[in-house]
Amino acid sequence: MEKINNNNELEIMRSQMASFKKQLEQQEIINRRIMSESMKKKFSWIKKMIIGEIILIPIFLYLAFAAKYYFDLSWWSVGTFVILLLCDVWCDYDINMRAIKDSDYSHDNLIDTIEKLVKMKQRRAKQTAIMLTATIVMSIWLLIEIGFHLIAINADTGMWLVLYGGGTGAFIGVVVAWWIYRKMQKTNDEMIKQIEEISKEQ
Repeated sequence: MEKINNNNELEIMRSQMASFKKQLEQQEIINRRIMSESMKKKFSWIKKMIIGEIILIPIFLYLAFAAKYYFDLSWWSVGTFVILLLCDVWCDYDINMRAIKDSDYSHDNLIDTIEKLVKMKQRRAKQTAIMLTATIVMSIWLLIEIGFHLIAINADTGMWLVLYGGGTGAFIGVVVAWWIYRKMQKTNDEMIKQIEEISKEQ
């Protein structure tokens, strides 16, 4: 009788251990999903911004060609602007959207994900340095070209105000681009820190 009771208690303990192990596994799965969704959410604003850039390409192209005829810009200036625009958008897409896939948020790929995030930061820093420099030089060149054109045609005050507004807009654009760059780098840092904390808990 005592042997039967012992066997029953042993079976109960095994059942309890199996149930506890199953609960732990389920909790771990839930934690992985929460971590994955958290990282996707942190990165989602960057992807939305890139999609917004792609959608706005036709508008920027229209403005470029409108400025060409309004200010009699050279085709070299317009062509350079279009090339810079398309290169910048492509680099944004390649660096920020193609580099990270949904599988990279998996609990099994965290080390690889850190390496990709670090590499993304490095590539983004190079892109920003090149494109901001090119944008500043291009903006100065356009302002000079437009200024000479306005002088040549003895432009009225309204056209000069458009030029001043364009210069101000270019300056604000550079400042905003720098702010976005800093925010994107901070997002990567937060994701790397989160992954490192999870790795330490393992």
